[in-house]
This record gives sequence, C-alpha cells and structure tokens, in this order.
Amino acid sequence: MTPAGVESGWRWHARSKVIVITLEPAKLERFAQAELGVLLTEAQLENVPQFLDADLTDAGVMLADALQ
Repeated sequence: MTPAGVESGWRWHARSKVIVITLEPAKLERFAQAELGVLLTEAQLENVPQFLDADLTDAGVMLADALQ
C-alpha cells in the first residue's frame, strides 16, 4: 500500500508479475471501521507505506485473471 500523495516507483531487472494497489487512506479508514470494526490511526498508515499481504495478493491475482 502506498498512501495517496506519496510518490513511489519500481524498476525490475527481470520479468516479474506485479500488482500495485493504490488506496485512499480516508476510504481505507472508513472501510476498516465500518466493515471490520477496526479503528486505524494515521500513524498506522504512515508507518507502513508499503507492505505485502497474502490475502490481498490472492485477491489481486484473481482480479487480474478475471480481467484477462
């Protein structure tokens, strides 16, 4: 995850399959509270600007397959 307004970019030196998901922090915060009952703090979003999550990766792969 890369918060809105944070510049990021990647370079690969070999073929790779990559899924980049950009989330708007305010919408993520509302979703977490409404659907998961979790209150996120701004510090949580700032301290982990990019991460790997197996469940999100699996969902992204399914979405990419469906789009193809």
